[in-house]
Amino acid sequence: WFGNAIDALIDGISWLIWRLIPLAVIAAVLVYTGLVVKKGLSEDKWLRVQSIRITPPDALSPQSIRTLEDKILGKNILTLDLKKIAGTIELGPGAQSVRVVREMPATVRIEIKKRKPIANVQFRSGGAYGIAAEDGYIIEVRPELDPAWILMEDYTEPFKEPRVGLKLQNKGFAEALRFLQFFKRH
Repeated sequence: WFGNAIDALIDGISWLIWRLIPLAVIAAVLVYTGLVVKKGLSEDKWLRVQSIRITPPDALSPQSIRTLEDKILGKNILTLDLKKIAGTIELGPGAQSVRVVREMPATVRIEIKKRKPIANVQFRSGGAYGIAAEDGYIIEVRPELDPAWILMEDYTEPFKEPRVGLKLQNKGFAEALRFLQFFKRH
């Protein structure tokens, strides 16, 4: 009885081995093929970044563009960390967000969404005008009123002169924006 049990165990193990060996060989071949393909793609000279396209073209300073070129040009386009690149781009107050996209085979496109001006804001009588965006950030300062935008007077802010990059804290600004958007639709 004991001999039959050992024979059955050996038969079961040999059956399992003969089934696992082909599966292990197939898995090893697939892994090896994947590694070879990955290595080949990462060393492919045609997949090296050769150009950076920025839209809109005036969204970044020449210094920022040179910094990006130093970091990106010549690198493999498939191995770039697009989120990390987007995080390193310094956006000015006129820019709201950035998106980095691969354009195969050798171009990286950087799309910058600019803030849209919505109003002139004056903080004291006779003072300069800040051009405010929809999200409340001042994106430009002008000595005279821009006739393209409505005028909002805000004498309650702690600052009395507009500065680029400041965010309006007045709760009434958001209410006024809702009114303007409703007014535009009708």
